[in-house]
Amino acid sequence: MGVKTKLTLQQINSFFKSYEFISLNATKTGISDTVYILKDNKNKKYILKLYENSSITEVIEEIEILNQINNLDVSKAISFFIGYSKPIVLFSYKKAKHLNCIKKQHIIQIAQFLKNLHLIKPFNISLSKRFDLKQLLHSIDFKNDIKTKELFFSKFQLVKDLTLVEDTLIHADIFPDNVSFYNDKLNAVFDFAHSCISDKNIDLSIVIISWCFYHNKFDFELIDIFLNSYSNDIKLSDLKIYLLYVSLYFSIKRYINIINKNYINVTYQEFIFIFDEINNKIL
Repeated sequence: MGVKTKLTLQQINSFFKSYEFISLNATKTGISDTVYILKDNKNKKYILKLYENSSITEVIEEIEILNQINNLDVSKAISFFIGYSKPIVLFSYKKAKHLNCIKKQHIIQIAQFLKNLHLIKPFNISLSKRFDLKQLLHSIDFKNDIKTKELFFSKFQLVKDLTLVEDTLIHADIFPDNVSFYNDKLNAVFDFAHSCISDKNIDLSIVIISWCFYHNKFDFELIDIFLNSYSNDIKLSDLKIYLLYVSLYFSIKRYINIINKNYINVTYQEFIFIFDEINNKIL
């Protein structure tokens, strides 16, 4: 969450004519899309999301996904506006507090959410996105950045033989910024814009590299709690190649968004650091 495109209250009211919004507040966290908190004349709050880099088709897919999994703790899409230069969606609002510290109870709830999400089969929507590292890597125009090109391709050699089992709906972006808690209880998971049919181990790996990695090191106790809460059959060592794959994927994705000037004040090297930590310290 955060704000990249500034909107006025007058603009928003013209987009959603059946509502009368009386206040808007910009969110402060997140790097991908523009998100505001709105309040209407009945004192009801909403979340407005302007998609900075998604197509209308991709946004419609996200709404369809949310409609199919609305029995889970996910945001609810209320209205959709396509008359602006970028897609805009109005979502339901739930009280939330930013997590200053990730605790045992948070990671257990994330594990349970993913377990329930991954059990949803069959899934009746054809989704256009794939979590494909090779495709992402070969989409880059490195121009004269030979050093970074060599770095990415050398790392790719360690994961190039991994075959993903594409049989599960995954979130594909389940970082802490996309989950809200209130009184330490999970109340909503946001941003299914990158969701696709892929391998459940991708979601598990994303949680490990983002929720269980801080101060430049892994919290192995938290990782064990997460994996045991999801399933007793998965060991950290089983996930090593997936962790490498995911770390490299997000490093490359960051790099692409940086060179395309979609992101500012972020670096792709943090995921390269995580990649190296995984390679050196997880057996």
